[in-house]
Amino acid sequence: MRRLYLEAVLSQEVAFFDAAPSSPSSPQAQAQATTFRVISTVSDDADAIQDFLGEKLPMVLANATLFFGALAVSFVFAWRLALAGLPFTLLLFVTPSVLLAGRMAAAAGEARAAYEEAGGIAQQAVSSIRTVASYTAERRTVERFRGAVARSAALGVRQGLIKGAVIGSMGVIYAVWSFLSWIGSLLVIHLHAQGGHVFVASICIVLAGM
Repeated sequence: MRRLYLEAVLSQEVAFFDAAPSSPSSPQAQAQATTFRVISTVSDDADAIQDFLGEKLPMVLANATLFFGALAVSFVFAWRLALAGLPFTLLLFVTPSVLLAGRMAAAAGEARAAYEEAGGIAQQAVSSIRTVASYTAERRTVERFRGAVARSAALGVRQGLIKGAVIGSMGVIYAVWSFLSWIGSLLVIHLHAQGGHVFVASICIVLAGM
Protein backbone atom coordinates (compact mmCIF):
# COMPACT_ATOMS: atom_id res chain seq x y z
CA MET A 1 0.00 0.00 0.00
CA ARG A 2 2.86 2.37 0.77
CA ARG A 3 4.39 1.51 -2.62
CA LEU A 4 1.15 2.34 -4.43
CA TYR A 5 0.84 5.61 -2.52
CA LEU A 6 4.41 6.57 -3.43
CA GLU A 7 3.80 5.71 -7.08
CA ALA A 8 0.68 7.91 -7.06
CA VAL A 9 2.62 10.81 -5.53
CA LEU A 10 5.49 10.49 -8.01
CA SER A 11 3.05 10.50 -10.91
CA GLN A 12 1.70 13.94 -9.95
CA GLU A 13 2.52 17.13 -11.81
CA VAL A 14 5.30 19.38 -10.57
CA ALA A 15 2.72 21.95 -9.46
CA PHE A 16 1.44 19.48 -6.89
CA PHE A 17 4.63 19.86 -4.87
CA ASP A 18 4.35 23.66 -4.99
CA ALA A 19 0.72 23.74 -3.78
CA ALA A 20 1.47 24.43 -0.12
CA PRO A 21 -0.11 26.96 2.27
CA SER A 22 1.03 30.53 1.81
CA SER A 23 2.18 30.84 5.43
CA PRO A 24 5.82 29.63 4.87
CA SER A 25 8.17 32.47 4.11
CA SER A 26 9.91 31.07 0.99
CA PRO A 27 9.29 28.71 -1.96
CA GLN A 28 11.80 26.29 -0.44
CA ALA A 29 9.80 26.21 2.79
CA GLN A 30 6.62 25.66 0.79
CA ALA A 31 8.13 22.64 -0.96
CA GLN A 32 9.37 21.28 2.37
CA ALA A 33 5.91 21.76 3.87
CA THR A 34 4.34 19.75 1.06
CA THR A 35 7.03 17.07 1.38
CA PHE A 36 6.38 16.80 5.11
CA ARG A 37 2.64 16.40 4.53
CA VAL A 38 3.22 13.71 1.90
CA ILE A 39 5.59 11.73 4.13
CA SER A 40 3.40 12.03 7.22
CA THR A 41 0.28 11.08 5.24
CA VAL A 42 1.97 7.95 3.86
CA SER A 43 2.93 6.82 7.36
CA ASP A 44 -0.24 7.84 9.24
CA ASP A 45 -2.75 6.56 6.69
CA ALA A 46 -0.99 3.23 6.30
CA ASP A 47 -0.84 2.78 10.08
CA ALA A 48 -4.51 3.71 10.42
CA ILE A 49 -5.60 1.19 7.77
CA GLN A 50 -3.39 -1.50 9.30
CA ASP A 51 -4.88 -0.80 12.74
CA PHE A 52 -8.40 -1.02 11.31
CA LEU A 53 -7.80 -4.33 9.54
CA GLY A 54 -5.83 -5.89 12.37
CA GLU A 55 -7.80 -4.72 15.42
CA LYS A 56 -10.90 -2.63 14.76
CA LEU A 57 -12.55 -4.82 12.11
CA PRO A 58 -12.31 -8.07 14.14
CA MET A 59 -13.66 -6.20 17.17
CA VAL A 60 -16.63 -4.89 15.17
CA LEU A 61 -17.43 -8.37 13.87
CA ALA A 62 -17.12 -9.87 17.35
CA ASN A 63 -19.42 -7.26 18.90
CA ALA A 64 -21.99 -7.60 16.11
CA THR A 65 -21.99 -11.39 16.53
CA LEU A 66 -22.38 -11.02 20.30
CA PHE A 67 -25.25 -8.54 19.89
CA PHE A 68 -27.38 -10.61 17.53
CA GLY A 69 -26.45 -13.94 19.13
CA ALA A 70 -27.27 -12.79 22.64
CA LEU A 71 -30.60 -11.32 21.54
CA ALA A 72 -31.48 -14.54 19.74
CA VAL A 73 -30.73 -16.60 22.87
CA SER A 74 -32.76 -14.23 25.04
CA PHE A 75 -35.79 -14.53 22.72
CA VAL A 76 -35.50 -18.32 22.77
CA PHE A 77 -35.42 -18.59 26.57
CA ALA A 78 -37.79 -15.75 27.56
CA TRP A 79 -39.25 -13.79 24.67
CA ARG A 80 -41.45 -11.62 26.90
CA LEU A 81 -38.44 -10.49 28.91
CA ALA A 82 -36.48 -9.93 25.71
CA LEU A 83 -39.22 -7.70 24.30
CA ALA A 84 -39.30 -5.71 27.55
CA GLY A 85 -35.53 -5.27 27.66
CA LEU A 86 -34.91 -4.63 23.96
CA PRO A 87 -35.76 -0.87 24.06
CA PHE A 88 -33.35 -0.39 26.96
CA THR A 89 -30.65 -2.24 25.06
CA LEU A 90 -31.01 0.00 22.01
CA LEU A 91 -31.68 3.35 23.66
CA LEU A 92 -29.45 3.16 26.72
CA PHE A 93 -26.51 1.15 25.42
CA VAL A 94 -26.22 1.15 21.63
CA THR A 95 -27.40 4.68 20.77
CA PRO A 96 -25.10 6.60 23.20
CA SER A 97 -22.12 4.48 22.19
CA VAL A 98 -22.68 5.10 18.47
CA LEU A 99 -23.23 8.85 18.88
CA LEU A 100 -20.29 9.39 21.21
CA ALA A 101 -18.04 7.18 19.06
CA GLY A 102 -18.79 9.40 16.07
CA ARG A 103 -17.90 12.51 18.04
CA MET A 104 -14.73 10.90 19.32
CA ALA A 105 -13.67 9.91 15.78
CA ALA A 106 -14.24 13.48 14.59
CA ALA A 107 -12.18 14.86 17.49
CA ALA A 108 -9.40 12.38 16.76
CA GLY A 109 -9.30 13.47 13.11
CA GLU A 110 -9.08 17.15 14.07
CA ALA A 111 -6.35 16.39 16.63
CA ARG A 112 -4.40 14.50 14.00
CA ALA A 113 -4.61 17.46 11.61
CA ALA A 114 -3.47 19.80 14.40
CA TYR A 115 -0.49 17.58 15.26
CA GLU A 116 0.41 17.42 11.58
CA GLU A 117 0.29 21.20 11.33
CA ALA A 118 2.49 21.62 14.41
CA GLY A 119 5.00 19.08 13.10
CA GLY A 120 5.10 20.83 9.74
CA ILE A 121 5.81 24.18 11.37
CA ALA A 122 8.65 22.73 13.46
CA GLN A 123 10.13 20.90 10.48
CA GLN A 124 10.01 24.03 8.33
CA ALA A 125 11.65 26.17 11.02
CA VAL A 126 14.49 23.73 11.67
CA SER A 127 15.24 22.94 8.02
CA SER A 128 15.06 26.61 6.95
CA ILE A 129 16.56 28.19 10.05
CA ARG A 130 18.68 30.62 8.02
CA THR A 131 15.67 31.88 6.12
CA VAL A 132 13.71 32.26 9.35
CA ALA A 133 16.57 34.14 10.98
CA SER A 134 17.12 36.41 7.96
CA TYR A 135 13.49 37.49 8.05
CA THR A 136 13.53 37.71 11.88
CA ALA A 137 10.52 35.39 11.91
CA GLU A 138 11.43 33.51 15.07
CA ARG A 139 8.67 35.03 17.19
CA ARG A 140 6.05 34.52 14.48
CA THR A 141 7.12 30.90 14.00
CA VAL A 142 6.93 30.25 17.74
CA GLU A 143 3.46 31.80 17.88
CA ARG A 144 2.25 29.64 14.99
CA PHE A 145 3.67 26.53 16.64
CA ARG A 146 2.16 27.47 19.99
CA GLY A 147 -1.27 27.98 18.40
CA ALA A 148 -1.15 24.58 16.66
CA VAL A 149 -0.04 22.80 19.84
CA ALA A 150 -2.71 24.56 21.93
CA ARG A 151 -5.39 23.49 19.44
CA SER A 152 -4.20 19.88 19.50
CA ALA A 153 -4.14 19.92 23.33
CA ALA A 154 -7.70 21.24 23.47
CA LEU A 155 -8.83 18.54 21.07
CA GLY A 156 -7.07 15.93 23.20
CA VAL A 157 -8.96 17.10 26.27
CA ARG A 158 -12.21 16.98 24.32
CA GLN A 159 -11.44 13.46 23.13
CA GLY A 160 -10.72 12.38 26.71
CA LEU A 161 -14.02 13.82 27.94
CA ILE A 162 -15.94 11.97 25.24
CA LYS A 163 -14.16 8.72 26.07
CA GLY A 164 -14.98 9.23 29.75
CA ALA A 165 -18.63 9.80 28.87
CA VAL A 166 -18.67 6.53 26.90
CA ILE A 167 -17.21 4.60 29.83
CA GLY A 168 -19.45 6.37 32.35
CA SER A 169 -22.59 5.58 30.36
CA MET A 170 -22.01 1.90 31.07
CA GLY A 171 -23.24 2.56 34.61
CA VAL A 172 -26.75 2.33 33.17
CA ILE A 173 -26.24 -1.43 33.22
CA TYR A 174 -27.23 -1.54 36.90
CA ALA A 175 -30.56 0.18 36.25
CA VAL A 176 -31.30 -2.13 33.33
CA TRP A 177 -30.38 -5.19 35.38
CA SER A 178 -32.73 -4.07 38.16
CA PHE A 179 -35.55 -3.60 35.67
CA LEU A 180 -34.94 -7.01 34.13
CA SER A 181 -34.89 -8.62 37.58
CA TRP A 182 -38.25 -7.05 38.42
CA ILE A 183 -39.82 -8.13 35.12
CA GLY A 184 -38.32 -11.59 35.51
CA SER A 185 -39.78 -11.98 38.99
CA LEU A 186 -43.22 -11.11 37.63
CA LEU A 187 -42.85 -13.69 34.88
CA VAL A 188 -41.84 -16.37 37.40
CA ILE A 189 -44.64 -15.54 39.86
CA HIS A 190 -47.57 -14.91 37.54
CA LEU A 191 -46.70 -16.77 34.31
CA HIS A 192 -44.75 -19.62 35.94
CA ALA A 193 -41.66 -19.03 33.82
CA GLN A 194 -38.55 -21.01 34.68
CA GLY A 195 -36.11 -19.03 36.79
CA GLY A 196 -33.07 -20.36 34.97
CA HIS A 197 -34.41 -19.30 31.59
CA VAL A 198 -35.25 -15.84 32.92
CA PHE A 199 -31.77 -15.46 34.42
CA VAL A 200 -30.02 -16.54 31.20
CA ALA A 201 -32.20 -14.22 29.10
CA SER A 202 -31.42 -11.29 31.41
CA ILE A 203 -27.69 -11.89 31.12
CA CYS A 204 -27.95 -12.15 27.32
CA ILE A 205 -29.82 -8.85 27.10
CA VAL A 206 -27.19 -7.07 29.17
CA LEU A 207 -24.37 -8.63 27.15
CA ALA A 208 -26.06 -7.60 23.90
CA GLY A 209 -26.15 -4.00 25.09
CA MET A 210 -22.50 -4.00 26.09
